[in-house]
Amino acid sequence: DEAREKFPFYASRRIPEYWIVDPETREIEVYILRGDIYFAVAANRDGVIYAPRLQLELKVVDGPKLRIAWADGSADI
Repeated sequence: DEAREKFPFYASRRIPEYWIVDPETREIEVYILRGDIYFAVAANRDGVIYAPRLQLELKVVDGPKLRIAWADGSADI
């Protein structure tokens, strides 16, 4: 997978948040740009990753599916 190799490209274009989602397991990684470097967002103890740019909570649930939650709702994909 070339996703991590693209960090310098996206950083040079000032993309503030970068997600990597495994299409089979739905495992997700969220990275936040600080300066010229992306830093991983750590999951909390419940396995939830917060994506601040879009104010979403992300978690892998049975299926596997990716649960995306926002202030007044959620969806499993």
